[in-house]
Amino acid sequence: MKRILFLLLSAVLSIPRAMSAPEFRSEEHAFHVTTIVQGLEHPWSLAFLPDGRMLVTERRGRLRVVAQGKLDPEPIAGLPQVAAGGQGGLFDVVLHPRYGENRLIYFAYAARGEGGVGTELARAKLNGKRLEDVQVLFRQSPKGTSSIHFGGRIVFDRDGYLYLTLGERGQKERAQRPDDHAGSVVYMSSFSKSISPGLRVGWVVGPQPVINRMVVAKQFSDLSTNAIGQMVVADLLSSGDYASHIRWLAGENRTRRATLLAALSRLAGRIDVTFVPGGGSHLWCRLGPGLDSRSVAVAAIRRKVALTPGEAFYPPTTMRGETGQDRVRLSFTAVPPERMEEGVQRLAEAIESLPVAGAGLTGTTGVLV
Repeated sequence: MKRILFLLLSAVLSIPRAMSAPEFRSEEHAFHVTTIVQGLEHPWSLAFLPDGRMLVTERRGRLRVVAQGKLDPEPIAGLPQVAAGGQGGLFDVVLHPRYGENRLIYFAYAARGEGGVGTELARAKLNGKRLEDVQVLFRQSPKGTSSIHFGGRIVFDRDGYLYLTLGERGQKERAQRPDDHAGSVVYMSSFSKSISPGLRVGWVVGPQPVINRMVVAKQFSDLSTNAIGQMVVADLLSSGDYASHIRWLAGENRTRRATLLAALSRLAGRIDVTFVPGGGSHLWCRLGPGLDSRSVAVAAIRRKVALTPGEAFYPPTTMRGETGQDRVRLSFTAVPPERMEEGVQRLAEAIESLPVAGAGLTGTTGVLV
């Protein structure tokens, strides 16, 4: 309920105080509480969408939308089966840090399985009033029969890593067992962007019994992670140079991003940058009138310039009717600055060669070469 209270406090700051609203006092502040919306059944968490609407979870297992102070009577469809009972149900909901690009939301909930009920983490794309491409990312193990202390809070840190809290389920001793998720915070990440783009080596922090069980589970999905990739990571970590590598990489990518932005500025009207990341490795761009991303990709690849059509990142339909046909993604991490000018010039020539939109290309990489 802390987030609900925070919402009410924030709303009070943005509207004139109603004289009839009750006043509350803390040690340092006085504040009024104003009801924003009614009709919710045990609201648990909320997340603000870019357009100002709110996603609100109800513990019984419904995801609701509040727009301009009104509750949409129709819940969001597509949630997985939620085990609502006691303190269990639908818990936190948060937006991916780059929600504007990928439309992903993350949510935690109680779910039934072998041994009882446990907290799970899933993500999905929000498409209108429905969730699509639902993926379960984590399942608590072992589950239990208790109906209290599920945890279920989700946090993204400034680097984009996700944390999920897990309660001890009313059994304090479970939090001391290294082979039990209860009462812990699971931390998982990847070296993909911090060492080299495309390096598919992940890592997890946990007690050895937990790691052993994860190894067994992983072997059911693939026999072995890329051996050379693991050797590269192990060598860099053992050398003690990882921290200095991160500092160098951040500075180098900042230079490359600035170089690509400067080169693209001369193509204004034909390609306009719509998103400049604070970190990451790509720029998002909008094509000029009459151009579509697949046609541009075909023409560009003939000049040995590769880019990613925007359609690859858009669901079949969106709330705004966008398809990504006028968007492209350009990478600035895989090409040295001295080659970016040439790459952008070739891209300009490719665009100039297109009098009308043409046939598309189904597969491209995401770099300028």
